[in-house]
Amino acid sequence: MARRVVTERFTKSELWDTLQPVLSQRGYGQLCKEFGLGILADGMPEDQECWVPPTGVEITFTTEIHMNNPIEIFQHNGKTVEIHHDPDAESPREWGPLGKLVLPRVPRGWREINEGEGSGRVVASLPVYMLSHSGVAVSTSPFGCPWDSWQAGTISIYRDDLLKAYGKKRMSPKLRQQAIEILKSEVKTYSQYLSGDVYGYVVGEESCWGFYGIEEAREAAKEVAH
Repeated sequence: MARRVVTERFTKSELWDTLQPVLSQRGYGQLCKEFGLGILADGMPEDQECWVPPTGVEITFTTEIHMNNPIEIFQHNGKTVEIHHDPDAESPREWGPLGKLVLPRVPRGWREINEGEGSGRVVASLPVYMLSHSGVAVSTSPFGCPWDSWQAGTISIYRDDLLKAYGKKRMSPKLRQQAIEILKSEVKTYSQYLSGDVYGYVVGEESCWGFYGIEEAREAAKEVAH
């Protein structure tokens, strides 16, 4: 059995920004119960019903995560491979992505997401749709549910940022198409993060975490179990 202890400090201003994606991954009811947050009838916590420390006061939440229940176990080259959900995944929006995400229409209890503008003019932009039903997902295409989904905002790439990233001096149709694919990929990865589609593996004494998509975790584990 493996165990990780996750300790985080929050100020009042940081509380919701930090907990918001974790709430989506681990379930509103479970996390609210752990952290002593108030819960509405629909399971979505609101600011006024949640316990928040006085301004400027740091608090510490320590959560012991027991990983004795892998979601998948298989044998590879005579070694046992365990695949686990990663409960402490990092948001891909912290990786310095090229796209600028602007989501003014977010679920109740969230803060508006606005990553600002890049450098130069917009060369590619896609709508971002959000689904909020027992968790949160985002997509560049509409969801099939008209009641719990909507267009939440957009994601865009700016000319100078794109040229710098690719070491180019001029735009081209090929580069513009690449920008569109980048935006789709960024939104897909962010949706995986929000929905908890992030994994780790354990092979004997070795483990690694932060794989977005279970197939990525499986293939990495197989490389280790050679």
